[in-house]
Amino acid sequence: MMKTNNRAFTLIELLVVIAIIALLIGILLPSLGAARDSAQQVVCMSNQRQLGTGVLTYALDSDGYLCSGPWDNRETGSLNGNGPIDTTGWVADLVLQGIKVNDMLCPSHPAQANQNLEMTEDGVVNRLNDGAYREFTVEERSSLIRAGFNTNYCQSWQMAYTARENPFAERVTQLGQVLGPLNQRFMDAVAPSRVILLGDARSDNAADDSGFIILDGERVETAKSVDDAATWTQTPQGRRFVKPSYRDFGPAHMRRRTVHAADEDGARIERVSDRVNGVFLFADGHAKAYADKDESLTFAFDRDDSGAVWYPDFDGTNEVFTGELTTGRYDGRVDPGS
Repeated sequence: MMKTNNRAFTLIELLVVIAIIALLIGILLPSLGAARDSAQQVVCMSNQRQLGTGVLTYALDSDGYLCSGPWDNRETGSLNGNGPIDTTGWVADLVLQGIKVNDMLCPSHPAQANQNLEMTEDGVVNRLNDGAYREFTVEERSSLIRAGFNTNYCQSWQMAYTARENPFAERVTQLGQVLGPLNQRFMDAVAPSRVILLGDARSDNAADDSGFIILDGERVETAKSVDDAATWTQTPQGRRFVKPSYRDFGPAHMRRRTVHAADEDGARIERVSDRVNGVFLFADGHAKAYADKDESLTFAFDRDDSGAVWYPDFDGTNEVFTGELTTGRYDGRVDPGS
């Protein structure tokens, strides 16, 4: 009788194969993760371009105004909205055109809701109903979101308010102290391709735990809604210029390996995000990603020892306007201009 030579795997051979497979998986996973991050960034850019098309369409029908103001339901207090969030503000402008803004969220952002929707599930007054134009119930808020009224993109202060009515005012606290929503005629001195309208927001992450909402039984993190007011900067020559803040924009795409960052005072803090890039929509309708180069988790300005303002993430590109929108002025160090 002829013998057959059936040789089985030994335990050692099986373990070697498993180790090789695990090694290959370990090599491939980072590449797959990077490809996924890159794809999500492309989706975010596409979403913002579609929103930009809606904004420019709104301007055609609104005498050049790019929006009806900030999307904020609060009537009382500091610089807030111009009307109820179901009728007024850039999100409402687009939803009323038939564009469901909630379907165009940044896909990789940890916050999937806007801070101006904050209200506890039991209806306790929070940001949504605080001094509101119109009060909403929890059910009505859910209906708004399903209809498209939600975003995790932050609106620039310039798009919401344009500029101070009095350019020499130290602070602005009321709507009557600003020019109002951005109009295309206010960009005569600056190329629209350099004016930020929207971008990936910084997460709210408030210490009092208000940076979350309960939505359909789940705890959802919220994103900043409108960038902080522009601020004066003093130049070494003694001149003062208004500079945009950009501190409420933050990275939402592509991962980095570092796990720490510096706070505004230079102290090291634990990171709450491992993302690198933030996508921005500009007033001509194009969208582009920029890196958070200084790992500050925002795109805010910084100051040198002389007090001059500079933007670690935008300087050197000449692509982002960082001066006074209505005059086109800058401080001579930043933003050589178009």
